[in-house]
Amino acid sequence: MSEKLYLPKEVVNILGISGDLLRKWCEEFNIITEWTGTDYGKGHRRFTKENLETLNSIKKKIHEQGWSWDQVKQWRNGEEMTINDHVERSILEKKIDHLIEGQNQQIEFNRILSEKLELLTKELISTQKELAIANKEIAATKQQMIEVKTENKDLEAYIENSLKKRDKVLLENIRKTQETLKDNSAEQELNQNKQNFEELINTNLKELLKQRDEDLLNAFTHTQKELIKEQNQKKTLWQKLFSNYEKSFLVFYFVN
Repeated sequence: MSEKLYLPKEVVNILGISGDLLRKWCEEFNIITEWTGTDYGKGHRRFTKENLETLNSIKKKIHEQGWSWDQVKQWRNGEEMTINDHVERSILEKKIDHLIEGQNQQIEFNRILSEKLELLTKELISTQKELAIANKEIAATKQQMIEVKTENKDLEAYIENSLKKRDKVLLENIRKTQETLKDNSAEQELNQNKQNFEELINTNLKELLKQRDEDLLNAFTHTQKELIKEQNQKKTLWQKLFSNYEKSFLVFYFVN
C-alpha cells in the first residue's frame, strides 16, 4: 500500500498557516517533498507524513519556543545553536510571519468585498430596469384613466341627451293631450292616457337613471383600483430602490 500524500491546502489546514508561509518554509528549511512531475520541482508539490511532522516541529519551535529562522536552519543542518546572537532576528522574523498572514487576510477580505460590490451593482442595475418598466406601466395606466374619464363624459352626455328627448316627448304629449280636452269623455280618455304615459315615462326614466348610476359606479370603481395599483407599484419600487442604495452606502462606508 502506497504512502498517503497530502495536498498543500491540506497541510495548510492542518498546520494553521498560510500557503505563502508554507512555501517559504519549504524553501528556507530545505523540506524535500514529492512532486507530481517526473523531474524534481516540476508539477505540483505533495507532502509525506514525515514532511508534515517536520513542518509541525518547525512551527512549534518558531511560534511556541521563539526560535529564529537561522536557529531552525542550524537545527535542520545539525549545527550547534547560539540563541543570544539571533534574538533580534527572531523577533523580526515573527513580525514577518504575522505580516504575511495579515496580507493574506486583507487580500481575501478585498476579494469578498469586491464580489459583494459587484453583486450590489448588478442588483442596482436590475432595479433601475424594473423602475423604467414600472414607469412605462404607470404612463399606460394614466392613459387608461384618461380614456375612462372620456368614456364617463360620453356617458353623461348620453344620459343628458336621453333626458332632453324624454322631456321633449313629454311636452309634445302634454300639448296633444290639451288639444283633445274638449269633452268629458275625451278628458277621461286623456287622463287615462296621461296616467299610462306618465307610468311609461317614469319606468323608462328609472331604467335610464339606474343604468347611468351603475355605469358611473363601475367607472369610479375601476379608476380607484387603477390608482391604488399605481400607488402600490410606486411604493414597492421606491422601497426596493432605497434598500439597494442603503446597502451600497453601507458597503462604501465600511470600505472607506
